[in-house]
Amino acid sequence: MTGADHASALDPLANNEERDAIQTLTEGTVQSDGNRLGTTELFTVLTHPEKRYVLTYLLRSDGEITITDLVDYVIAQATLTGTEPHFRRRLVGELTRTHLPELEADGFIEYNAERQLICPAAGLSAVEPHLKIALAQQSSRAESDDETVWDF
Repeated sequence: MTGADHASALDPLANNEERDAIQTLTEGTVQSDGNRLGTTELFTVLTHPEKRYVLTYLLRSDGEITITDLVDYVIAQATLTGTEPHFRRRLVGELTRTHLPELEADGFIEYNAERQLICPAAGLSAVEPHLKIALAQQSSRAESDDETVWDF
C-alpha cells in the first residue's frame, strides 16, 4: 500500500494536514511547491534556528514580511550574548546570503532581495506540521536548558 493509499484510507478521519503527514511518513517525501522534498532535506531545513524563525514568522504574518521586521522578530525571541548591533549585522548577512535563498530554492518562500521582501510560496503550508514539531522540541529543550542563547 502506497502513502497515498494509506492517506486515502483515512479520508473520513483525517484532515489535509494529517493526510500529508501520513504521506510524508510512508513515502519519505513532502510536497513543496510542486516538487517532492525528501524528509531528510525537510528536517535539515528545520535544524537551522534561523530558518525556523523565518518560516514561523511568515506563517504568523498576513503575507509578505520585510527583512527588518524579520530581524526584529528574531531579536525579540533570542537571548543574545553579544551586542545587538553586531548580532543584527551577522543575522542580516546570514539570512540574505544563505537562509533565504535556500528556503526559496526549496519552494517555501519567495524572496525579493532588491525590495528586501519575503512572501509565502506554495510549499510553505507543507512544512507547517513539521515546523510545529520542531518548535515543540526546541521549546522543550529551551525549558530544560533554561533558555536558548545565541552566541554572536
